[in-house]
Formats: sequence, C-alpha cells, structure tokens
Amino acid sequence: MFQALQRFAERLRKPKSQPKRLEITDDGLALFESGREVYRFRWTDVSKVETYKRDLFSVDMICLDFAVDADQMVYMAHDEMDGFSELSSHLTRYFPSIAPDWWSEVAFPAFATKHRILYERPSA
Repeated sequence: MFQALQRFAERLRKPKSQPKRLEITDDGLALFESGREVYRFRWTDVSKVETYKRDLFSVDMICLDFAVDADQMVYMAHDEMDGFSELSSHLTRYFPSIAPDWWSEVAFPAFATKHRILYERPSA
C-alpha cells in the first residue's frame, strides 16, 4: 500500500507537459507541442469550420474543427491551447461570414454540446 502511494505521489510531482500552442498568421494556423510542429494549414484550404463543446465533467472544452479537403483531414483546436483566445477573436477576419458572437453562442448554457457549423465553403 505504501509503495502504491509513493508511485502516486511521484506522478503528481512530475512536471506537466508544455501546453499546446497555436500560431495564428495571415496565411494560416499551426499547432506546436513541446516546440515541435504538430500541424499547419492555410486559411484558403479550409472547407468547413465547426464548433462544439465537450463536457469534461466539471468544465466544458470549447472546440473548433477545421476541415481541409486537400489533406482529407480535420484539425482541432480547443480553448486549453495557448493562442485559442487570439484565434477566436480573429476568426471572423479569415472567415467573414462567421458571426462575431459565435463564441458566446456555443459557450452558453454550460454543458450543452451546442454543435454549430460556422463556415462552409460554397459548392462549385
């Protein structure tokens, strides 16, 4: 029993990993973790932007999904990442059709999923 408590205490003392950091530019968005690039895409390549909340029991996590058809990938950003606040406040600059109040629309009420499609590129 004592050894189990020691192992538990040791895990608590370990330094937490560095937070993920979003880098927002006029060209696109990149995500870095521990100084390494995880992903990068250009705003012009985004075909859809969706938002929703994830219920994490005692808090909500607000998420943005960016669909990039050329990569056939969906890149996620969430409010626990450094730079998310800047991303949310500048999102309408890159996608003018997104309502400026999108964040408050998804944030409230608490613990409701509130899935929304914020932007979808018109079909050709």
